[in-house]
Amino acid sequence: MAWNKLPFVIVIIATILPWIAAFFDAKWITYVPLCLALLTYFVYETRKHSKVMSISYGFLVIFFVISISVFWQLIQGIGIGSGGTIIILVLTFIYYKLFTSTQFGIPSKYLIKQIHIIYMIHVIFILSELFFRLAGGTDIIVSLVGNATEVSKYKMYNKAVFLRFIGFKNMTGLGGLLLGSQSASQVALFALFIFAPFYKTNVFYKYNKIAHIWFVLAVIALLISITMTASIISVIFLFIIFFYLPNSKYKNIKYQSAFIIISIIFFIPFGKIFLFNITSEYAYLTYFTTFYASVDNFIKLDLITKIFGLGRSADSLMITTLSIPGSMADFGYGMLLNQSGILLIGFASFLLVNIFIKTQHSIRKIIKLNIRQDSWMWLASVNSLIALGWGLSLIHYTPALELGGRELFAFHLAVCLQAMKYMNREIALGTRYPNG
Repeated sequence: MAWNKLPFVIVIIATILPWIAAFFDAKWITYVPLCLALLTYFVYETRKHSKVMSISYGFLVIFFVISISVFWQLIQGIGIGSGGTIIILVLTFIYYKLFTSTQFGIPSKYLIKQIHIIYMIHVIFILSELFFRLAGGTDIIVSLVGNATEVSKYKMYNKAVFLRFIGFKNMTGLGGLLLGSQSASQVALFALFIFAPFYKTNVFYKYNKIAHIWFVLAVIALLISITMTASIISVIFLFIIFFYLPNSKYKNIKYQSAFIIISIIFFIPFGKIFLFNITSEYAYLTYFTTFYASVDNFIKLDLITKIFGLGRSADSLMITTLSIPGSMADFGYGMLLNQSGILLIGFASFLLVNIFIKTQHSIRKIIKLNIRQDSWMWLASVNSLIALGWGLSLIHYTPALELGGRELFAFHLAVCLQAMKYMNREIALGTRYPNG
């Protein structure tokens, strides 16, 4: 198998491992994808024609920041705060290096196919999970993967808002392949925007005769697994589609005007729909209290701790110092700031936003120069949007940093980097030789 196809294999393995880890209740299984990636990269470096390990300046800066953060936390004896963040950065580097293992990098058609396969699997599983539970299989699932204590397990306390709305009153939230109602709704949302006909250059609809069917299935998967976090992210995505994404077919004055007018007219009904869990002042205060807890604690930290974080000691702090046990974890990003500080989390956040903005900048240049790169434009548009979505998901818990989510998050980031590299090369050629 070609080196540039191995990131896809690692993501697929990581996608199915949460259920296996929960069945055996084995923490070590959660590190299998990272170990495979490190082993793959080690073998790649030792077997490639050039024996010199090449690392770009950008990645050197990333590893320098990681080293400082980890070194400080280890010498202080507080443990590594957010291992998930570090794993995502490392995996992004490895995936990108494997993507570029050949002279011209991985062909766009391979990446397009891989992304669709990944999200088709997630959509099919969510729909199958619903049918299995409606057929009476809930107890079987719980007996298999609902009793783990060391890793994520299948939970029965999450809400299934839409399913209860249409009559399934005793239904609880679906867990999906990643064993979490938050992650299930987010992968369904991302699948919807991958399969959606929102883009000027949509290669999925060009090569797949049943593309519209997959879009409908993704919509259904999102509805049956919807959470308020996914609902909020969907609103942000829509604003990006209508007002920012260069490759969007709806980024014009006609659609933008309609979007604004409809949003104003139906502002209150839409607000109730998208913020469906906030139905009273008590609900609002509960959310505010739980989400502000981590922010309040971070503000009270001294300067050095703000920079480097509390490490693993933040875990016990969440339980011992708060009136609502574990509430600091509700605001995932706030929890990460407490764990790893501004240095690592702020830097990682900057990288994510920078990749998203630079990707759109490259797409604009491609369009301006009238360079036909439909596949890479679609890959850049979709993967930058989904990568941003994984980052935004940290407003509630941290599924983006857990097994299955972090490997997929890194995959989207690496595809963005590969798409940017290819488009920037074409831009340079188009600028140098404008007449071909």
